[in-house]
Amino acid sequence: MDLNKQDINMLNNVYQNAEMGIKGTQLLVEKSDDPRFSQTLHRFLGEYAQLKEQAATLLLEQGEQPRDSNLMESTGLWMGVQFNTLIDKTSSHMAEMLIQGSAMGIVDNTKTLNTHQDISPQAKKVAENLIRIEQDNIKAMKQYLN
Repeated sequence: MDLNKQDINMLNNVYQNAEMGIKGTQLLVEKSDDPRFSQTLHRFLGEYAQLKEQAATLLLEQGEQPRDSNLMESTGLWMGVQFNTLIDKTSSHMAEMLIQGSAMGIVDNTKTLNTHQDISPQAKKVAENLIRIEQDNIKAMKQYLN
């Protein structure tokens, strides 16, 4: 499969969103005292990792190096998690944080999908899988809200 410029951009977007999902979820796993909540987070870590690997493989097959998320985003994520869990480390609060992050991922990926009309079916499927994971994450996190 030959990827065009839009495919490469879309796959890098998925790669970066999955990477941020992994980083944010890992930070919350470290903060959680709730085994059931942590188990749910670990399930999503696996899904994000699998999707990130899939996007990376497609890029590497075309001689493209996956682009990592930038340092400012990663630092902002880390600082946001540290600050937001300083006072409230409840599963409810962390679920709310994850819902907000997943919603941002859905918006970002949907915008990219809508502006990339000439992407291959394979790249589109990868992007749609990320949106599905984010939607599943939101659904799963709702049970922890109180």
